[in-house]
Amino acid sequence: MKDESHIVGREDCVNKLLLQLIDEGDGCANLTVISVFGEGAIGKTALVRSVCNRAEVKNHFDCCAWVRVGPKPNLVHLMVDLLKQLRVPKLRDVDSMDKEKLSEELLGVLMGCCYLIVLDDLCDLHLMDELMMVLADLRNGSRVIVTTRSPDIPLSIDPWNLLPLKETILSKSNGSPSKILLLGGLLSTTTLDGRTKLANGLPHRPTLQDVVHLGVNDLPEGLKQCALYLTLFPKESEIPTRRLFRLWLAENLVSSALENGAEECFEILVSRHMVEVARPKRDGSARSCRLPGSLYDVFYQMAENERFLKIYDCSIHDKKKFNALHIAIHRDIYGGGEASAQLGTRAGEIAVLLRPLVSKRDSSLLWILDLEGVYKPSLPEELGTILPNLKYLGLRRTLLERLPKSVGILSRLETLDMKYTNISDLPDSIWEAENLRHLYMTEVVLNVAIGHQLESKKSLNCNIQTIWGLVTHVNSPMLKVLHKLTGLRKLALTWRGPAASAATDNILNHFLNLKKLKSLRLRLANPSGEMGDMSRLKSLSNLYLNGFMGIRSLLESHIPPNLKVLTLSRSRLKEDPMGVLGKLKCLITLRLFAKSYDGLTLSVSKGTFPSLCALKLWKLEGLNNWTIQANAMTCLADLEIKDCKQLRTIDGLEQIKTLEVITLVRVPDELEQSVRDMQPNGPIIAKVLVIEFDTYASNK
Repeated sequence: MKDESHIVGREDCVNKLLLQLIDEGDGCANLTVISVFGEGAIGKTALVRSVCNRAEVKNHFDCCAWVRVGPKPNLVHLMVDLLKQLRVPKLRDVDSMDKEKLSEELLGVLMGCCYLIVLDDLCDLHLMDELMMVLADLRNGSRVIVTTRSPDIPLSIDPWNLLPLKETILSKSNGSPSKILLLGGLLSTTTLDGRTKLANGLPHRPTLQDVVHLGVNDLPEGLKQCALYLTLFPKESEIPTRRLFRLWLAENLVSSALENGAEECFEILVSRHMVEVARPKRDGSARSCRLPGSLYDVFYQMAENERFLKIYDCSIHDKKKFNALHIAIHRDIYGGGEASAQLGTRAGEIAVLLRPLVSKRDSSLLWILDLEGVYKPSLPEELGTILPNLKYLGLRRTLLERLPKSVGILSRLETLDMKYTNISDLPDSIWEAENLRHLYMTEVVLNVAIGHQLESKKSLNCNIQTIWGLVTHVNSPMLKVLHKLTGLRKLALTWRGPAASAATDNILNHFLNLKKLKSLRLRLANPSGEMGDMSRLKSLSNLYLNGFMGIRSLLESHIPPNLKVLTLSRSRLKEDPMGVLGKLKCLITLRLFAKSYDGLTLSVSKGTFPSLCALKLWKLEGLNNWTIQANAMTCLADLEIKDCKQLRTIDGLEQIKTLEVITLVRVPDELEQSVRDMQPNGPIIAKVLVIEFDTYASNK
């Protein structure tokens, strides 16, 4: 290994950095952040390491830690790495802790020592802000060194700006992680004068309720309501962002004129630590979120006091009194494993709540009816008449078998979600809903007779953005109007019927006019078809193709160039697709599911898949050899291999340094053992290795 203890030609830089680390003069006791900025490959890391390896530096600090951050950091993993390097008297099972517990543990460790922490190759400013919230400052000379290629980061972490903020946070938080996170998120969004004014609004030893009230009341009114809206969901529950964003829009809490308005509001709440991401997507966005349990009760009390919402229990509350804008029922609404008959009875509480609204003629004020997860709720046939201003009707996972025909007259309806129900047809009049934007279904077939109605409808192409779960065939009326729906962002179709090859080509021709289409799911129910040229779909980022495509190999010229997520299933490819797919520079997630590839080998060439983070290989029954060349898949973090029963080795897997999770399910013992034996960076190949066993091992 190259000796970096002496850096030739940079003695001035070394001496300057050394002085900043161990200077004990006036004003040097405060926690100081030192940034080393410069272009890549000019020796920043070597310079810092040469200084940190000096005996006088090691002897000056009680404990030292060095973590490489990189371009795609994970805060939880970084905190785990820090704790494992620091001198912890009794190290608990940090690998199983969540972010809040890790923050508390790290804060407790650092409170008792003079420490030196190096954050090497920091690119993410938001991550730096979060870390600084848990780095304790006891004015004992602790230091943080940051190496970075970003010119913005040195200015943003200037200690002269950070220290007053840190002092304020620590003095008001009394060491509570929840208070630290909330205060940090709040005070970091304003000026120094603004921070002082906000902090002065708190008592000397504020409670969590004081801090929450300060943070929530500092939000603009619309954003405040978005935050309080989270308490409509049960405490500690996981909330799909898909559902939350649609509800915010339907409530007019965010502007529908802004395409990403809901996402931007959500990011602000995350940055203020008022909501946390429960499950992220591979592109960095949130799949689901959660209101922290420590904040829920305070948030709900605020919402109830302002008559913004009320959680009702029909067994104890008066059904005739509604003194809140929003009403929710939480009790056993998802069943808890009880009998279906009892579930149906409890879901009837929805009707009990609606009845007084209808009798008092207040139902015109009801915009949202979200019954997701309620078992077979009883919907009145005149639903469209008694709730004329309904904008959001959520029936997902209700297992309903039919939809009241009167839903078709809901002229203001924007979202109709019937996914994962048994509803197989729609009222023809639903297409007259001029404001309809999102339509989620499960295998719904359109009436052929409405073809003329659809063709003559001119406003439909301006409004609808999502059509999900529609069944098409040769005479499907949707084929005749698909090219008009130029506002479509998401589309999921199932093709049924004979002559699928020609029809599939016909469908793809209509797709080419959908310039805004971002997500496409196409299922070919019959074992025939042919993949046409989709390269003109420049906006398409998510593609799921399920069914035999009638081709031996993928053609590079036919694939949308900006794909981020690609899933293939039952495509029966004969030739290795990795050569073509590896050239997709934006591809983040690749899933090759059952019978997507019938070949024996996969080969990943040097320099391919530059952005791939997640790879899933499921039920590739013939695959027996996989080779990965050097400098390929350089960002791969998550690898899952399932039911590939002939695959026994992976040549070159040890070269991938970024792996965090490897999941092996029902694979040969040889593959499992070979993965366990690969130790390129430490005791295991990845941070998490998941092995699932079943009867396959004993039946081989």
